[in-house]
Amino acid sequence: MVFNIFFEKSDDDEFVYQILYIIYRLLFKDLITDEILSNNRLMDYCVEALGDKNPRIRRLVNDIDDLVMVFIKVSFEG
Repeated sequence: MVFNIFFEKSDDDEFVYQILYIIYRLLFKDLITDEILSNNRLMDYCVEALGDKNPRIRRLVNDIDDLVMVFIKVSFEG
């Protein structure tokens, strides 16, 4: 899937941003949420990227991490 390509091209900031934006939109629309959340490598990347040198990537992964926290909170409350 797209995750494999993402990790192969993770040195290209623009590519990373575009794929992360797709992931964000899929989470926001609640599409394939379980698959995204269960991808530990992707979730680890999002946490690590909070310190990325690119401010666009930092902001986007911060938004993704915020959404993930909402999903986790809802799943524990439900």
